[in-house]
Amino acid sequence: MGGGNHVQIFEQDGFAVYRVEESLNSWSLIVSEVVPLGKIIDFVRFHMKRAFKSALVGAEGAVVQLVITYSLTEFVGVWYVYSAGLGILVAFAHNYLLNYYWAFKDVIKK
Repeated sequence: MGGGNHVQIFEQDGFAVYRVEESLNSWSLIVSEVVPLGKIIDFVRFHMKRAFKSALVGAEGAVVQLVITYSLTEFVGVWYVYSAGLGILVAFAHNYLLNYYWAFKDVIKK
């Protein structure tokens, strides 16, 4: 009747082995892939570094938006809706540029 999947990930001789077993009625399909653990560690390290950079840019963008909104509202006397709108636009540009040229600079095709 129904089928089920069974996934195993285990270490063998310094390699990570992914084994997917899919059972459908009376037959089963087994797929195994062997990947060096070093490659997996490098992959995770690379993407965690990129995610940290992107999160840092987002946090900086929030600070930029708050500083601009507060400064324009309190010190310049701009209506808070306009100052918030301008703060959002500047933070958007800040986030885009830093993500493009710093956090994801390796993705840019030259």
